[in-house]
Amino acid sequence: KKENKTSAIRNESKPLSESPKSSSTLPPTLDSSVDQRYFAVWKSASEAQIEMSTSDDPVLVYEPMLLSTGKVRFYDAKKEVDEVKQIHVLSSLPDDFGRVDWERSIKLADWKRGLLDKPDHPEEIPVSYMDLPDSIDSAKELKKAEDEFSDYLYQNEKLSLHALPSMNIYQVPGETIEAFRMRIAHAAREVRDEEVDTLQDKFEEKLERINDRIRKKEFQLEEHESELSDRKTAEIVGVAETLFSLFKGRRRSISTATTKSRMRRKASQRLDSTKMELEELHADYQELENEMQEQIEEVRRKWENIDAEIVLTEITPRRTDIKVDGVYLVWNPFWSSENGNRVSARG
Repeated sequence: KKENKTSAIRNESKPLSESPKSSSTLPPTLDSSVDQRYFAVWKSASEAQIEMSTSDDPVLVYEPMLLSTGKVRFYDAKKEVDEVKQIHVLSSLPDDFGRVDWERSIKLADWKRGLLDKPDHPEEIPVSYMDLPDSIDSAKELKKAEDEFSDYLYQNEKLSLHALPSMNIYQVPGETIEAFRMRIAHAAREVRDEEVDTLQDKFEEKLERINDRIRKKEFQLEEHESELSDRKTAEIVGVAETLFSLFKGRRRSISTATTKSRMRRKASQRLDSTKMELEELHADYQELENEMQEQIEEVRRKWENIDAEIVLTEITPRRTDIKVDGVYLVWNPFWSSENGNRVSARG
């Protein structure tokens, strides 16, 4: 199981050792199997004096360190990520137990520049080489450090990316958070519009059915209004004829007038019923339309705040995704003054 360590590989600012240990004017003799390199001296003694604020002639000291290079692949098919990260770090030598303090390593950008097979410095200056401990004086010890570097990368390297799991959208390596948010906003608008269209289509079918019923009821209403008007006219005429007959002394059946009155009342009842049904249909239509608008607004609100669901995810490498290119013994030059101050000679 991977350990949850926080990588503290830092950018290069100063040598890791605080003061030179016992030293020699010549580099140690090592087995040919030990791959050792030398960083070129780019900073002059006078530049070092100015930087250290001293008038003393500084001494050029070579400090043995480890240069470890490798690469880590971050792969996740679901997130469509396949990124390779190059890693080059400068570290202090292993301790007496063979442990390297990778947490305090110096991250190098252009490590190949100025890395040579032999020392490269002015011949007239005093030079010394710090002693090389037994923990790193053989190819076996370098191989052990290489394995440890591989473990460190496996346990600590990770690729952090923003993601929107609900839409299965993941930040592309190198993509800014602003660009990622814009991509999410565009995708969200498209999904929102599709959902709104689907809602409108669903409700439009229901609304159209109610609208058809409303049109039929409105036609019935006109018929019933016309019928009631005719019944009222017939009733009035019937009453007038009955009165006229009575006035002339003629006998006329009162039942005829009663029948016409009854028919007028039924026509009025049918009209009132149709009006009530029409009002209910209009209310149903308005209620359904309000429900549609509420659901549309809910969809719009949901997609307007979708970026609140953005989370930070981590992709960790598999063991097979760790490739160590090499671990080298390197001699890192620095200028040292009599009072113990030191500055890097690499520039």
